[in-house]
Amino acid sequence: MSPSGPRAERKRAAILAAAEGAFRERGYHGVSMDGIAERAEVSKRTIYNHFEGKDALFAVIVRRLFDGAHDATRSTYDPTRPVADQLRAVAEGKLRYVLEDRYLGLFRAVFADLARVPALASRVAETARREEESLVTLLRAANADGQLQVDDPAQAAAQFWALLKGVAFWPVVVGSLPPEAVDREGAIQQTLTTFLSRYGAAPGDPTQALTPDPG
Repeated sequence: MSPSGPRAERKRAAILAAAEGAFRERGYHGVSMDGIAERAEVSKRTIYNHFEGKDALFAVIVRRLFDGAHDATRSTYDPTRPVADQLRAVAEGKLRYVLEDRYLGLFRAVFADLARVPALASRVAETARREEESLVTLLRAANADGQLQVDDPAQAAAQFWALLKGVAFWPVVVGSLPPEAVDREGAIQQTLTTFLSRYGAAPGDPTQALTPDPG
């Protein structure tokens, strides 16, 4: 059982902050428990009181990373608003979060180790799927309301993210485009136009509220 109480919570928070910084800078294989302990200014035994080992600690960091992305895109379908406006808000929330230095640095560290650690790749894939849950629910509701024509909401959600990330995220991850050079509005506009041309209530006519909300 992990320690409890305010003092234990402070130590746990310090360990997580130190571990996140270390993993972001050096990747999974470049980090030792001794290094995390020194960085957090706690003993290695204290870390093991809270986490079973480096793998468990890294798993918590990865889960928090993707939970943050999930929270940034959390939405509930609103039948009184154009569905394109709602999809735009989801896309804007995603890009705000994933293009932050903190997210990018840690994601690069995680991504770099996926090929070398199959178990890590499986865990990341499972955790990342949570990112799509809110959008899948929104698409399913919009389909039931007649605002979209979506036979497979999960597949459509994956396609939405692929369209957006393909031009506004992955080029940044691999270093071919700096975050500040990303045309966020252009990426969102392109994603909405392409997505709604396929799944809009009137297929091939993506004319639903594709301009930014001035409010």
